[in-house]
Amino acid sequence: MVYDFGGINLRCGNNRWGYRHIKNGGNGEDGHYDDFQNLARPAGLNWSDLVHWAIYYNTKDPDHVVVDQNTGCRDRLLYAQDGNGRQVWQKRFMMIYNATDGRVITVYPTSGTC
Repeated sequence: MVYDFGGINLRCGNNRWGYRHIKNGGNGEDGHYDDFQNLARPAGLNWSDLVHWAIYYNTKDPDHVVVDQNTGCRDRLLYAQDGNGRQVWQKRFMMIYNATDGRVITVYPTSGTC
């Protein structure tokens, strides 16, 4: 268990789901590390901090939720500010999870919605 978000859980996983998938990818896919790092840096965050907040807000206050059988999708628009309080970006983050057991499959920045 990496973190329990209250019904949604980020677990270590493997190259197909969870923390390891988000960081490293698998099955010929890149992980989302670079995407998160490139967004986190201007806001003075660590890439894993941004992963945490993306999952947290998708769990607690999503903009959209779609569940199809055992696969869930949530998305949420987030904003980041620099150290001077200026907005540096707004970006939507999508989280795919197992709706049966609550484990996070992946989360990533996107321009789409569920």
